[in-house]
Formats: sequence, structure tokens, C-alpha cells
Amino acid sequence: GTVKLRNGDYYFNTLDTDPLAVILLDVTDGPVSVNIVEEFDIDEKVQIKITPEGEAGTDKVTFNLKQVPKLDIGKGARVLGAFIASHAEIHFSKDSKFRGSICSGGAITVEPRVPFQFHGSTTPLPKEESEELEFADEAQPVTHYELLQNYPNPFNPETRIRFMLPNAGEVDLKIYNDAGQLVRELTNSMFAGGRHELTWDGRDQTGRLAATGVYFYRLVIRGETGEVILNETRRMTLLK
Repeated sequence: GTVKLRNGDYYFNTLDTDPLAVILLDVTDGPVSVNIVEEFDIDEKVQIKITPEGEAGTDKVTFNLKQVPKLDIGKGARVLGAFIASHAEIHFSKDSKFRGSICSGGAITVEPRVPFQFHGSTTPLPKEESEELEFADEAQPVTHYELLQNYPNPFNPETRIRFMLPNAGEVDLKIYNDAGQLVRELTNSMFAGGRHELTWDGRDQTGRLAATGVYFYRLVIRGETGEVILNETRRMTLLK
């Protein structure tokens, strides 16, 4: 799942992530400070992302580990920000990546293949192999119509929905609840051929946040003469 935090101060007694989780920090309106009292765990392939500045915004994100005795950073995790850990040992598992700064009162142990970069580094962190493959796929021409599974899933509060069409067409993308009621229309317009991505912010047509639960997104693509070329529905889960 994804946890999204905007500018301000946040306090957690414990913050325990699952593998592949995303911590998304929005610094558009100011810095983000995350304060954890007792336990903080960054599991395998967890990603800390900063928007809109990406890796250039690490100095606007601070993690204060108040009484945390040890921070384990899992294999393949991507960690950004300034870490202040007065009492904690910090361990980086192999293939994890770090950009920012660390002030630690305990030992820092690092396994092989862990790149470290300070705030302001001009060299980007290396990409995962899966990211490279995704970019390589995007360079290939689109030859068929397809609706992809949303990512992340489960999500909170935002998720991305991607679809492909080889030729221009009318795209209708709607979200429904498990009772079949329309929650949100994301688009009903013409799209050029290619790969496209839309974001659902977890809100309904009136701007209210949708409730936790299962939702369905349906994509209908019509050709130039109005014929339906693709009509596909997928399931997703909103968690809070």
C-alpha cells in the first residue's frame, strides 16, 4: 500500500511497513517531518518518494527516531531524507539505496551494494532492474488495446491507472463501488494512440474522500465510428 503525507509534522508510536510499500511525501507546500517514538521498520523494496522534487527534495524530509533502538532497512529499499536517530543503530541490507543524511548515536552497518549519496548530489541513485525493464517496454510501439492493473493496489489515497491503445480513440474511464454505483468519472474524451496514465485521488464526483472498500474501474474504448473496441473492468482496494 501507499501512505501519503503532506507538509507538516507527523507523530507515530510505531511505523511498520510491508514489503513493496510506498511512503509518498509531498513537499509542495513545505517540509515534512515524521516523528517515530518506539519502532520504525523499512521492509524489503519499500520506496520513500518525494513529490514533486524527487531525489532533489531530500533536505525537505526529516525522520526523527525518538527512542527507536534499531532501524533495519530491508533489501532493495529506496530511502530518501534526513534521519536523526539519537539512540538507534541503523542497518542497511544489500541492494538498498540511500540519499540524504544520517545523524546516529549508534552504529551504522552496511551490507554490500548499498550506494550512499548526500543531499544535493548530482548523480541519481541507480534504478532497479524492474524500472529499467519498464522504461524499455515503454519505448516499444503499442500494438494492442489493454487495461492494466492499477498501482499501487491496495492504495491510500491515490492510485494510478494505465491503459494502452494503438490508435486514437474515445476513452471512457469510470470508477464504481461494489454496489455498482458510479463513484467517479476520470475521463470521457479522445486520446491519441499510445500509453496513458490517469490518477484517481480517492475522491468521488463531489470531491469527498471515498470510503475504505473494494472498487471497480471500467475502461471503454470506442473507435472513430463509435464502435466499442475494448470494454474491460478491473478490481482495486482502497485502504485507510
